[in-house]
Amino acid sequence: MQRTTKPATKPWDGYWNSSRLSSSSDINPTGIADHIAHDWADFFAKIKNGASILDICTGNGVVPLIALKAAKEKHKKVSITGIDQANIKPAHNITPERALLREVNFMGGVDVSTLPFKNNSFDMVTSQYGLEYTNWRKTIAELTRILKHGGVGRFVIHASDGHIIKHNVPKIKLYETVITAKLFEKTEQAMLSAWRVDNRVLANNHKNRAIVKKHLMVFNSTLSRLQKKFTGMDQRQEFNALFSILTQALTHRNRFQGESHITQWVKGNKQEFTQRRLRLIELQAAAKDKKDISKILTVMRGLGLEVSSSSELTMPGTDSLIGYAITIKKPNTN
Repeated sequence: MQRTTKPATKPWDGYWNSSRLSSSSDINPTGIADHIAHDWADFFAKIKNGASILDICTGNGVVPLIALKAAKEKHKKVSITGIDQANIKPAHNITPERALLREVNFMGGVDVSTLPFKNNSFDMVTSQYGLEYTNWRKTIAELTRILKHGGVGRFVIHASDGHIIKHNVPKIKLYETVITAKLFEKTEQAMLSAWRVDNRVLANNHKNRAIVKKHLMVFNSTLSRLQKKFTGMDQRQEFNALFSILTQALTHRNRFQGESHITQWVKGNKQEFTQRRLRLIELQAAAKDKKDISKILTVMRGLGLEVSSSSELTMPGTDSLIGYAITIKKPNTN
């Protein structure tokens, strides 16, 4: 049975409403993004003047950006469309590349299994860590439909036994540990009780000071327990950053404008934290193994596509797997 993940745009809406250019730079800080970008540049080196390109699950447009730069280096004009089911605004989010990204037609809220384009519309179709998140059988059929005869495509897919998965999936349990410990709720409780006494919403008497002290002790005890549990873990860095943010907010609680401000701040941080966990769960479910890739190739060939290459992507000089790359071509008609 084909493994699919249900579209869950909210975790990705927030994720792409940021300065992240690509997911690979965020989920792995060891140079994977640069290596993958180099391979894309090689793919776009043969781009033709006037080419129309469709990038699916485009996020903040890392692949369209590479394609556009490659075209400009060769003084060629191209038309690029980037689509995503999430609500994306790359030109607004990626300030350093804003001018270039404005040349791309980005469309959010698009279901890739029912593309809103006519048959034979594009010369190139691409996806970086996106195809596997979709109902890929339907998506491949749609991409075949809208790809021109003689057109080409390239897809980079997460590997279930690759470095990115091994690096990130263990974080899921750590996220669950923080959520189960109710750290955000205890942060809000401590901040509110202390803020109320500090600002004379409640009387600054022995009883109320004792309540504040109790709430602070509960927060500090929970935080200390989590820090000890995460000690020595490779993934602890981002959690230590969270712990620091919460501690600083509690220390500087009087910078908040009121109780509702505190509540909304904690709620927003908890929501983003929860959505990070959901994205990792989707990543784990979406990643493919060699058997899955074989099935994908079979479907592509069954639709009449030529598979030009299918290979493992590894970090240079290592056998560390970071994904699979597939290039295809839609044959010319006789």
